[in-house]
Amino acid sequence: MKRRFRGRISLFVIAFLLAVALFADFLANNKPIFAIYKNETYFPVFAGFGYATGLVTPDPVFIHADWRTLEFDFAVWPPVHFAPGEIDLENMKAIAPMDFGESADPEHHHYLGTDDIGRDIFSGLIHGTRSALMIGLVSMFIAGMIGVVLGGFAGYFGDQQLKIRRSNLIATLLSIVPAWFYAFFLRSEALSSAFASGFLNLGMQFIFSFLIFLAIVILFNIAFYPLKRFPWLSGHVEVWVDIGLSRLIEIVVCIPVILLIITIDSFSASDPENYQSGSILYLVMLVIGLTAWTVIARLMRGELLRIRNSEFILAARSLGYSDWRILLRHAIPNGMGPVLVALAFGIAGAILVESSLSFLGIGASPDVVTWGSMLSRGRRDPDAWWITVFPGMAIFVTVAAFNIFGEAIRTASDPRSGN
Repeated sequence: MKRRFRGRISLFVIAFLLAVALFADFLANNKPIFAIYKNETYFPVFAGFGYATGLVTPDPVFIHADWRTLEFDFAVWPPVHFAPGEIDLENMKAIAPMDFGESADPEHHHYLGTDDIGRDIFSGLIHGTRSALMIGLVSMFIAGMIGVVLGGFAGYFGDQQLKIRRSNLIATLLSIVPAWFYAFFLRSEALSSAFASGFLNLGMQFIFSFLIFLAIVILFNIAFYPLKRFPWLSGHVEVWVDIGLSRLIEIVVCIPVILLIITIDSFSASDPENYQSGSILYLVMLVIGLTAWTVIARLMRGELLRIRNSEFILAARSLGYSDWRILLRHAIPNGMGPVLVALAFGIAGAILVESSLSFLGIGASPDVVTWGSMLSRGRRDPDAWWITVFPGMAIFVTVAAFNIFGEAIRTASDPRSGN
């Protein structure tokens, strides 16, 4: 990687984008970062995080206050003085970059102009970075976890190496329906409320449901444990992991992702509370993650089919290591090279999918600023070129950076490239 100039540049660009996404509230906001007002010290941006999480009660003095009109004793403002989606009431039209418009305060002008309803383009680009990277990283994290686990199992165990006792197999099959009923069906209302409240709460509720599902499966296996005394039930059967995964991949790849998201969006639009909360964006991440794992699973399966009989695997077996230890500590880490490349390309693809959907008005709710939704505003005023050019450049640079970075990883990990 150090010998590849394009790879280093793409890594620097990705690091810069991550920094912008992380500190977006400190770069573009209608509140000061630090302020002294009537001899009292305030940290409005930090307090905003507390308001969002419910840990801090809003000060009644500032609930409906316009921070830009307050006479502070001292204040440190973000470089961009507008929040994403905020409409400049003095300039409710498309203003060209570096144009003061109707504002007499030079500190409050729009560096990259505004869209057709007076929203700051620069602020939208900064906060749109967070939405784009969050969608790409979260969706591919989900896809990576599923693909690595399933592909690793299929490639390492195949159809003959993984065996299970008949009593455990029967117990597991019988436990699936009640486990699903108690873990997900009865908790459907709690999961729906968590979906509307935010991604973090949804993740915690889903983990709790998964633990309930796993606990019920374990309890069934414990209850069926005495059956191993019967000769037939104590015997072992082969689990066809490889062929089962192959058939599952063939089913998943037939699912049209964009049509699935459009269908879900149409149902969610009938619930205005959930639709406006931004939770649809989380569902887009989940759908992309649950459908993009097939490429990663195939790559991981192919790598483990290649290395499962290598010398270091045979040496680990001769030392008495269990199959699970060999799989998790030796096989999967040595097969991650192609997976990292697929993840880098997958992040770029997820960003493009979300941008395309937002451009069509699908996916993100209207109160969430994304690069695709900013591009969509450009269709209303073709003469305002800046509304289209700047978001388009942001999408191009981000997707190109991840694609170049993935190509650099592929070349660096290829032994035929001379490394």
